[in-house]
Amino acid sequence: MVAAHASAPNYLFKKYADAVSAKEQNANYRARIEGAKALARLIAEQRLAHVVVPGKHLHELPGSFRSGGQPTYVLVVERMDIVGKKASEDRFKDIPEPVLRELLRVLVRYKGLDSNSKNVQFTRGGQIAFVDLENWARADRDRVRLKSIGEYLSKDRYKLARKILGDLE
Repeated sequence: MVAAHASAPNYLFKKYADAVSAKEQNANYRARIEGAKALARLIAEQRLAHVVVPGKHLHELPGSFRSGGQPTYVLVVERMDIVGKKASEDRFKDIPEPVLRELLRVLVRYKGLDSNSKNVQFTRGGQIAFVDLENWARADRDRVRLKSIGEYLSKDRYKLARKILGDLE
């Protein structure tokens, strides 16, 4: 579940339904937070100008929300000015080369990221926002797959992406 509130206009609040165990929820939230921190470090280290990541942190809910004796949390996420899934898919068609290069640098570094248009969206300012980072550390992929984003790229952008990937990998 995702919620917003007028008293906190710069944030979104994410919470799983009670059907998901508190232990599983907390592990997922922590993975998302660590993914955001790792990507923020990469952005800073490599001075990436075309990639952004929202800040994420946990907020413990009051004791009455405890589940199985464990505290429960809500994930608080910095709100990003994204254009949405469909508009992002349209923008991928003719993605500017510098933006494509930085996107691919991130995907080469963190091959576990889900690179579909729901999780990787454009901001109104033309940057790439990685909004879902729970799988950032997945080690079961040996190379970047352009299956998701690749289907939105124009033919020449896809060809350029394959060339850039060849150089990076």
